[in-house]
Amino acid sequence: DCAAHIYAVAVAPYFAEYIDDRLPAEGGNFDQISAWTQQSDGGLDSLFLELATGTLLRHPVALGGALANPVVTMRRNKWVADLYGLHLIAYEGGLHLSSLSALGTQCNDSNHPACPPYRAIQALYVAASRDPRMGLLYADYLDAWRAEGGELFVHYHAIGQPSTTW
Repeated sequence: DCAAHIYAVAVAPYFAEYIDDRLPAEGGNFDQISAWTQQSDGGLDSLFLELATGTLLRHPVALGGALANPVVTMRRNKWVADLYGLHLIAYEGGLHLSSLSALGTQCNDSNHPACPPYRAIQALYVAASRDPRMGLLYADYLDAWRAEGGELFVHYHAIGQPSTTW
């Protein structure tokens, strides 16, 4: 009986992972996100509207906002944990606004002529992580974790040098 030797189901319920800087032909949202960075606030209001509602990018996993998909993940995994009498823990998780495109990840160390829009997107992500609205979103996220029966939560990269990629 394998379950007799397992303490918990461990998951990684990241949020906002669907916000993707790849080109539309690659399944991403580069055009929309890049346009946000041209707004007077650098795109913060649009990004937070998307995170709260999912109405701008209309990605199927974000109908209802960026927390909708991780809550489903939490709920489904809690069901499995309960089925076997196990705890539900997060081995990592948190905000997942990062460059997903090959060029976007290379722009940290490159002067490629296509990099400026990717750098603007990265600046938007950094500004969002420092915005007070992110604190409110995180409070909702962790409240949902507890409400869905989650216990220990290990936040990925909670401290360290600032990064534009994580």
